[in-house]
Amino acid sequence: MDPNETPKPLRLLQLPTDLQNDMVRNMDFLAVFHLSTFRAFRKTPNRRTYWTKICLKLQKESEKDYICVVQKETRDERILLDRNAVAREHRVGNKLFVEHSVTDLAKKIESDIEDPRERVLHHLLQTFQFKIKRLTCNRVIDEQNDSFLWNSIPMFDSVYLSKGLVILDEYITMKSEEIEIFLKMIKSAIYTLAVNVDDKNYKFQRALGCQFLDLRYCAGWFEIDNILARENNLMDIRLCKLSDSQTNCILKQWIDGNRSDLMFMKIYAEHAFSDAEVFKDIDSKAWEPSEKVEDPKLSGQTGKLACIKRKCDGRMATVWSYSKLLFFSIKI
Repeated sequence: MDPNETPKPLRLLQLPTDLQNDMVRNMDFLAVFHLSTFRAFRKTPNRRTYWTKICLKLQKESEKDYICVVQKETRDERILLDRNAVAREHRVGNKLFVEHSVTDLAKKIESDIEDPRERVLHHLLQTFQFKIKRLTCNRVIDEQNDSFLWNSIPMFDSVYLSKGLVILDEYITMKSEEIEIFLKMIKSAIYTLAVNVDDKNYKFQRALGCQFLDLRYCAGWFEIDNILARENNLMDIRLCKLSDSQTNCILKQWIDGNRSDLMFMKIYAEHAFSDAEVFKDIDSKAWEPSEKVEDPKLSGQTGKLACIKRKCDGRMATVWSYSKLLFFSIKI
């Protein structure tokens, strides 16, 4: 069968399972999507594993939003989320970008959902078992217009919020009510947020319940007091532009707190750390390593080692201090 030919589901499903799987995996996006609209296909045991990763991209201009389901070295298959978008293909270097109309795809699905974006997204999530569900957002969300997101995906695996490339810390400036809405509606196990809130007195105080929290550019809008008790599922946290006193506060929270899952913490200084202030009223030699602990030499610098202990259970952690970075890790 030609992989670009519209498949006949009943004929395909009469074939041995292994041959079915091989044929489907060699089909293009439209052919597999067409198959997925048939109930017989949705009942096959292996149909959920054909696509395993779904990435949603909310662009600065909502008319350019898209879903990416198939990402290969030489080919990307995208669903354009603007209702008026027209299917097209274009090539960038050696990579072909195939863009599909969400309105056209929605017409193939039997559903009572009116919004074509939600209809297509709901269908994909009900049909395929995506191991990774990722959201990249480069704009303020609209509580009404973007509701298809949280109506379809109550929990993402990872969320990236920034004005541009997160790796370049291209932060987005938001109003306090905008970041409140975003974090209320968009749930995730992993948050990477390059955000600046225009209200300098605002502090976000609700628990996110995430496992990884990376506050790029600035953490000043996020309430630091009791952060470890509030976010008791955290395993890894990274905070930017903290003062000596704020850093001291977080270390004391861990020392005086209850058992938690926190394993790693990176704190970046607003200016430069003062060890005297960061470790004020903290026993930074609460235990002696039984062997030499190797300096990770983060930022290409030689660090100073501090050893701290949690009071509730005697759990130990190392803290490497550099001029503008503090790295905390639990002793395994």
